[in-house]
Amino acid sequence: MKKYPLETNPHLPKKKNELGYTPVIGPVLDLDSVTYLLGKRELTIEMLKMLVESFSQELGSIQKAHSEQNLSELEYLAHKMKGGACYCGTPRLKQACEQLELYLHRGKDTERVKFLFNQLIHEIEAVESAYHKFVNTQY
Repeated sequence: MKKYPLETNPHLPKKKNELGYTPVIGPVLDLDSVTYLLGKRELTIEMLKMLVESFSQELGSIQKAHSEQNLSELEYLAHKMKGGACYCGTPRLKQACEQLELYLHRGKDTERVKFLFNQLIHEIEAVESAYHKFVNTQY
């Protein structure tokens, strides 16, 4: 897999916010695109459920790595969560994971790490909320 510097990665949006950071864009959940790839909506929903159920453990590990300034562990955890997000219809979570992972791979500016960490936490919470709203409207 080709590695890109954060600023030139073609997979990330180019527009930056007033702080100079590239915000995540798109819907919190995009089940249709993943269902198209997987072929079964039930499988998509089950994978999303597994991702959301993993958040309590993963979030604790991510917060611990951040508070201990264990940046290599934080990079690993962002990479791991990105892998799950790719197959669950969570494009903003995937982008937040990718941004944090890529930045930690090449930079260690604490303000930027803090921003990207908080962005990841926000997206985890957004996915969890959207998932519960989705489930409540389906049943």
